[in-house]
Amino acid sequence: MIYLTFLIVKKKLFSRELDFKIFMTALSLKIVGAISLAIIFKYHYGYGDILRFHEGCKLVYNAFWENPAVGMRLIFLPPSDYTELELNALYKLSHFLRHQLFYIKSSRLVIQLGSLMGLFSFNSLIVLNILLATLSNLASWMLYSALRKVLNFSGHRLALGVLYWPSVFFWSSGLLKDTIAFIGVCVIIFYFLEIFKWKKISPLSIIVLLLNIYFTYTVKPYIILILLPSLSLFFVFSFLLTSRINFAAKALFIPVILVVCLSVSVVLFNVLSSSLPRYASVELILKFAEITHGQMIYSTEQAGGSGYTLGDIDYTVTGIISKAPISILTTLYRPFLFEVTNILTLISSIENLILLLLTLVVLTRVGPLKALRIISSNPFLLTMLVFVVVFAFAIGFMSYNFGALARYKIPCIPFFIILLQQCLVQNRFRRNYTEVSYH
Repeated sequence: MIYLTFLIVKKKLFSRELDFKIFMTALSLKIVGAISLAIIFKYHYGYGDILRFHEGCKLVYNAFWENPAVGMRLIFLPPSDYTELELNALYKLSHFLRHQLFYIKSSRLVIQLGSLMGLFSFNSLIVLNILLATLSNLASWMLYSALRKVLNFSGHRLALGVLYWPSVFFWSSGLLKDTIAFIGVCVIIFYFLEIFKWKKISPLSIIVLLLNIYFTYTVKPYIILILLPSLSLFFVFSFLLTSRINFAAKALFIPVILVVCLSVSVVLFNVLSSSLPRYASVELILKFAEITHGQMIYSTEQAGGSGYTLGDIDYTVTGIISKAPISILTTLYRPFLFEVTNILTLISSIENLILLLLTLVVLTRVGPLKALRIISSNPFLLTMLVFVVVFAFAIGFMSYNFGALARYKIPCIPFFIILLQQCLVQNRFRRNYTEVSYH
């Protein structure tokens, strides 16, 4: 049915046959990921966030068919507005699941969206995952389309990181917070470029942008706290690289623009952190990091999971910043093959080995300084670099578990792959251009 739908709208959505082939290939990979995700966690592990979320959706689904009004209230109302009928329905879950799924806002959003889609999928986890995978593929295609325009780079090479990378299509194709967050990142970047670079402003684009900021912030607030300030730097980089005014004038404007961007970031941080007390101050963030590390280490030891450490940590600003290099390396390249503990970490370690080899190719063939010059020649590549570095630092520092790390890092992996590709492609293009000019 899904394939038939896209075949019908093929001519309206895709101007080139290659685009349609890439999209359908990506859709097939997403669906494979969606089915695999459901089977692995349901029949191999028997536990996990995806199964807990499905339990919540199942409760809402059953409540809806018993009493549609109760089902709708469970979906659309906050727990504080539940009547006795909704509360009685919730008591079919354990106290732990009730609290985790319906009283924590980030989890409740997953239940709300999953329950709505569950009404059209007979609440089958596999079918529900396939529907979410289809939405995720549409969002990924939006990102692919935007990057194709802004980087003048397309085809299967661009699709590799955005659409074809295994961990990305696997972890963004199921009933998880990570799927909603990944969809949000793709849509936010698409409409950011549409509105602020290409000046295609419409009420619908603004509404969709704001909705995706809200959804992403609800499930993964740290993504928004990193992504929006990173995107704000796009204006600074664009001004520095594309403005025709002389260097002296640029030098005068740079501090002003940086102050404005910093002020916007501070205001954004204060507004968003007001709903999350743990982000309200530097001291609370440091304390939260220390508590989270303790919890991750304890839960990993209890479950016999695949944990990692960053060595001794001094929970001060300078102490945490000193862990930036190892945190970034951990996010991008670990687990290594000798750190594998199960099939999922094996797949992740093979991916990481490929990324490590690709990085070494860039460093040897292009060189670190020339790679930085290539990246710094494009304002969006610079923006992506800032996002990847800051995001990888945050995720590597906070995760402390390779299983969680594989899920958490998917918003930055496509951009890291594109940065490496662009270094190789632009270096080859400039070398060929130099050879032609010489002859």
